[in-house]
Amino acid sequence: MSDIIEVENKQVIQMLYYYKKLSGDLQPIFNDFEKYYQKKIGDNWDMKGTPYGLKWEGLTPNYKAYKKKRLGHASADLILTGALKTAATGGAGWISNKTGTSFEFGVDIPYAKDHQYGLPLNNLPQRPFFLMNDNKNLPGEATNYLINAVTKAYNEIKDKI
Repeated sequence: MSDIIEVENKQVIQMLYYYKKLSGDLQPIFNDFEKYYQKKIGDNWDMKGTPYGLKWEGLTPNYKAYKKKRLGHASADLILTGALKTAATGGAGWISNKTGTSFEFGVDIPYAKDHQYGLPLNNLPQRPFFLMNDNKNLPGEATNYLINAVTKAYNEIKDKI
């Protein structure tokens, strides 16, 4: 799953532009943000979607019984094998493509989109783990983090030039 999450905050875009102009490379900021984002995904996962107002829907009775029999528990935590959570928090299956000017990341798990967006025809509710709003923009907290990270990096480099 690799969706484009837009950064529409003009302040972030402007700060990234000026930082790139001074440093020539946005990778240090992208590396920092990637670690932050993976941690936030883990936090969101551990709280089953509640930090961002999208508490995950419970399991259907049939799947709950199946999961309880197979795993010994029946929580709606998106964990059957652990592969999706591992990938989404930066482990095996995390994909990241960073250049000096752009950053794209996601997970290489075939069923990731099914959980992020739901599959109504299969009774699979939406259980978003990737942090983005309905318009595929960064949520406010992540945007604020990026603003602060870019501002800090910009201030550090401008004094050296």
